[in-house]
Amino acid sequence: MLDMANEIDILKRKLEREKAARKQAENLLEQKALELYESNEKLKALNQELEKEVKDRTEILVRNYTRLSSLVNSLSGGILVEDEQRCIFLVNEHFLQLFDIQMPIATLIGSPISEHVEQVRHQFTHPEAVRFSTKKVTTRRKPRLNELFYLKDGRILERDYIPIFTTDAYAGHLWHFRDVTEKHRYQNELIAAKKDAEQARLTEQLFLAKMSHEIRTPLNAIIGMTYLLEDSDLSEKQTDNLNTLKYSANLLLQLITDILDLSKIESGNIVVKNRSFNLRQLIKKLKDSFQIQIDNTHTGFDIEYDETIPQWISGDDILLQQILFNLIGNAIKFTPQGQVTVRVKLLNQEDDKLKLRFQVQDTGKGIPKEALDSIFDKYQQASQEHADKGTGLGLSIVNELVKFLNGTIALQSELNEGTCVTFHLEYTKASTPTLQETTVKEVNVSETNQILVVEDNKNNIKYITNLLNQWKINYRIAETAKEAYKFVCSTKFDLILMDILLPDSNGFEIAKNIRGNGCSNANTPIIALTASSLSHHIQLAQESGMNDYVTKPFIPNDLKVILEMYLPSSTQNETCETDESFVFSNQLDQDRLSQLYNNNLAYASEMFEIFLEVIEPEMNNLQHLLEPYQAQALRKLIHKLKPSFGYVGLTNIEEIFDRLQHELDDSNRDKSEIIDKTQQVLIDIEELLPIIEQQFEQLQETQKSN
Repeated sequence: MLDMANEIDILKRKLEREKAARKQAENLLEQKALELYESNEKLKALNQELEKEVKDRTEILVRNYTRLSSLVNSLSGGILVEDEQRCIFLVNEHFLQLFDIQMPIATLIGSPISEHVEQVRHQFTHPEAVRFSTKKVTTRRKPRLNELFYLKDGRILERDYIPIFTTDAYAGHLWHFRDVTEKHRYQNELIAAKKDAEQARLTEQLFLAKMSHEIRTPLNAIIGMTYLLEDSDLSEKQTDNLNTLKYSANLLLQLITDILDLSKIESGNIVVKNRSFNLRQLIKKLKDSFQIQIDNTHTGFDIEYDETIPQWISGDDILLQQILFNLIGNAIKFTPQGQVTVRVKLLNQEDDKLKLRFQVQDTGKGIPKEALDSIFDKYQQASQEHADKGTGLGLSIVNELVKFLNGTIALQSELNEGTCVTFHLEYTKASTPTLQETTVKEVNVSETNQILVVEDNKNNIKYITNLLNQWKINYRIAETAKEAYKFVCSTKFDLILMDILLPDSNGFEIAKNIRGNGCSNANTPIIALTASSLSHHIQLAQESGMNDYVTKPFIPNDLKVILEMYLPSSTQNETCETDESFVFSNQLDQDRLSQLYNNNLAYASEMFEIFLEVIEPEMNNLQHLLEPYQAQALRKLIHKLKPSFGYVGLTNIEEIFDRLQHELDDSNRDKSEIIDKTQQVLIDIEELLPIIEQQFEQLQETQKSN
């Protein structure tokens, strides 16, 4: 019985423990259920917040996309935006209209651009050129604007490429196409009109050149002889007569120069040359040059000069002299009895900058009030009674020159009381003159020099040879092209003076032949002797290989300057600084660069800098000549650029350009092949430019360290 009671007791305790454990489990389960419920409620709330945020952001994105689409559709050009995988992200209706794409925008969005390329590409005149250009810009990922493409239907499109980056990561790009057909039609009309105007201008220049040559050639001999006669033993009367002859010849020359100077001003061919000069001395020389004219009148000539003006100033003394010469000449011409006064005053000086006021005043006939507004116009005379006093160009030239020098000019006049012309110009203070004057009777050149003079006018020959004899310079004379060729093929000369008009040829053609025939004078300096100072003739002289020019009639000092510039002097022994330690990159043609520059790093650096400045625009010009294909213009540009690559050691590109030039000479050559080759060489040049830039930087650094 006792054992049974123990067992029952054990069972009771076990049941009680199980009840306690069950109760505890129920409590824990209840607690966890409560926690789970609370967590579930929190998740529901969070989910609602997330759903609301997603909804809000989606609405914002939709609104932004809608705005962007509206903006893109409102643009005048065709817009296509691609993502980094080149799938269409955005496109507008203008783009579809430009290329006649008959698909809804919604269908295009998200599709690869490759699915639609062929439909668009075949519309271009040269699809391969478009492919090359597209590949080039998408590879480089740099903005490219205003590329021109021609379509088979006659339209012209302008294309922009703009890459898109987000936090330095590439995110796609935007294409912008514009129809510029009408714009180019207007441009072509303008170009045609400009060409017609230039042709008319050229006809005028040729006429002026011909007339000036016919007048200047004998005038050169007359003026030249007056300089030679000055060195002779003359009586007082003969000296007076010589001065009168000299004055009359110079007056005639001034009338011709007025017409030609106006031509140079209109063509923009005047260059400002800054150099040091003595202003007081310049004014005195001007007065001396008018002395004979003043002596033959009852006119006084005074100079009022501000003594506070520095002795030497820097600027263009030649243009200032021309301005004052015209004004003083006018004042004396229209003041047969009275007074002419030239005033020069320093108005302001800040550091080395000077502002000067010039006045030329006379007590002559004056100008009618109704003529004052037009007095600076070309060929304008103050009144009919002045019509026999000159060309009417003097004041027009003065006005243009003062404006060209960034100055101001004003004129005041009262009829029968006189005229005062005031102009203001700015100069800088100079400590010493840039050019020292030396006597014309001495020329600093070696006595071993040999000059060839190609000239057919006997008087001009006599004038030039008298000067050369006086300066003890050896020379030979050729009066025809045939004689000139004979001399240049048999004798080495140090300088050639070349008249531009000869009986059997012209100086331009002779110069071209000398430069191209490989004779010993192929590199000899050639100086044009021209009676024309027109820009057209000067340009022809440069294009034919001439180094410089002297305008007839010239004074001895003009020829002296040229001789000392181009002939070795008796004391000339200067060499350029070189650096034999510098080595050009082995990615360039080192032999060619060494031959070209001979370790003259300053010269090499200058040539590399010029190349880098011009190459990018010229490459764009080449690209434009491929669309539409313009063979002659392309050949001309390739011929022009070809030697540039040799100057920076890219002789392989130089050779490719040479082959392209020969292929362009062949009219039967397939143009698509030439376009492909040109596109490829443009890509090659792009890859080589960093090498040239690095070489230029090394050249500069080496110079600084030296």
